[in-house]
Amino acid sequence: MEKNTVLIKVTSSIGSAMLHNAESHTLYYFCKWLVKDNIVVISGIEKESLLKKKLEDLGVEVKKPFLSYLYLKRLKKLMHIPFSIINTLIDTLKVKPDLLFCIGGVFYNGLAIVISSKLLNIPTLVRSAEDHIALANFERPYFFKHLYARFRAYLSKITIKNSDYFLTVGKSSKNYFINTYKLSKESTFFIPGPIDHEKIEVKEIIESKKYDSFFIDKENLVNFKTILFIGSEDYKGVREVFELCSIIYENKLNIKIIWISNSENICKRISLLGYDNFVRNIRPLDKSKLRNILRKVDFLFWSTQLGVGYGQII
Repeated sequence: MEKNTVLIKVTSSIGSAMLHNAESHTLYYFCKWLVKDNIVVISGIEKESLLKKKLEDLGVEVKKPFLSYLYLKRLKKLMHIPFSIINTLIDTLKVKPDLLFCIGGVFYNGLAIVISSKLLNIPTLVRSAEDHIALANFERPYFFKHLYARFRAYLSKITIKNSDYFLTVGKSSKNYFINTYKLSKESTFFIPGPIDHEKIEVKEIIESKKYDSFFIDKENLVNFKTILFIGSEDYKGVREVFELCSIIYENKLNIKIIWISNSENICKRISLLGYDNFVRNIRPLDKSKLRNILRKVDFLFWSTQLGVGYGQII
């Protein structure tokens, strides 16, 4: 029996940027399932990473993009739409897939597969958790970030409405997209994000803290608790974590926070408020290094003001 070919379009930094860990985790589990009965080709990964090796070990073909743009730093935000369209069209012509599947970066990668689909008559599947207009409402009106968020949401809307099939992460999200974008119920589906079942024992947490200077002044590591928070957006928990920091500071609680973020403003604010002695700010890191961090924490902190869009658990 001849296998169908699925071309999956992903963000270029997947596997090398911790902030996209949810996407890489989801991609791996989709590929693990798809590769059993299909030929799976991934388009878009620029850098070598553990994720790339794991995908290739599954039997997935990983294609480097014809045009790379991560090296452009801040300018990449201006280039990823045209570059994604060109790269996707080139890979689609080479691979000749039976399905085009976007798993990340809906407003540019999703748009790229829809354009290729229209030109080459190939069905499309777009997956999204939170590419909708509600995100823009959390940014300050008329500022650049607000205008850029609305621009992304508008392109995502065009992409989602013009895709043959749409996949999201939960029943509430599915209903939201159907009602907001008037999608067909027959072509809209949901699959919750896969759960990482790796177990970390309490004794591992205590042992890891013993040799870390961040915890060195704490004698009673059993009663001393550590919280991990990952994020840089106000509406995804940043406000709440700063409120928690204020409570810890004022009450001299036996708690420390490991905060993973790439925001310079957050880092400066932590120092200005005098939270340095119990808050450690860490830049985004890959999954293998994140696993070592997880061995040092007792709790994961998660909060959002966004009503729909979540199906991923670290």
